[in-house]
Amino acid sequence: MKTDLTNHFDVFVITNGRASFKYVVKSLERQKNVKFDLHIIKDMKWIDACNTCLEYSDLPFYLRLDDDMILHPMTIQFFDCLVKTKLQDNGVIYCLKLWEPWNDRLCNKVKVYNRELTKRVGFEVDNRGKVDKLFKKGAQNKGYKIIGDKTSAIGIHAA
Repeated sequence: MKTDLTNHFDVFVITNGRASFKYVVKSLERQKNVKFDLHIIKDMKWIDACNTCLEYSDLPFYLRLDDDMILHPMTIQFFDCLVKTKLQDNGVIYCLKLWEPWNDRLCNKVKVYNRELTKRVGFEVDNRGKVDKLFKKGAQNKGYKIIGDKTSAIGIHAA
């Protein structure tokens, strides 16, 4: 049973059929003490998937995962605490790292977005089909903060 905390998240997993997808979903089913709605986005172009996450609901925050990001059972509760303390006013996104056991390093970022501020920035794709660098630049141009922790690992990047 989930405990109802202050925040209620949409959690999106974007998948194009990786074998690790089922483990990502299982890691989300094991999340403790936080309320969230799980949404699976399948077989979409990256920009379309990102915009679907953004426009899906009116909940103030959402978490976006790839289908190879396996989370610790307390990750969403941790994000809930961070949102209350860090992602207020002009914080548009909060990022945390994943551990790559096969590469012995921290990598990639799990992101929770402030939906209202993210809508003001919007998503665009670069020449590689990625959105993160252009989003970061757009957010900073509008005076919004990208907040994160460069040393904590909150899950595994299965790649």
